[in-house]
Amino acid sequence: MARRERHRRMRIGELARATGSTPRALRHYEQHGLIESRRAANGYRCYDASTVTRVRNIRHLLAAALDGVD
Repeated sequence: MARRERHRRMRIGELARATGSTPRALRHYEQHGLIESRRAANGYRCYDASTVTRVRNIRHLLAAALDGVD
């Protein structure tokens, strides 16, 4: 990933679209300390572009855990 893209910030809706998640799920992950955000001057949550990988990993692990349940 290019250096410029790693430092790019995105809002919760952008992160949700990039990861196939929902804003509600992202707030849940944040509440439980799985991801972090910063607040912009307008109060919006801003996430590093690297959070995309983390959320995809979380979703992958959750899906794998649910696949193993009988």
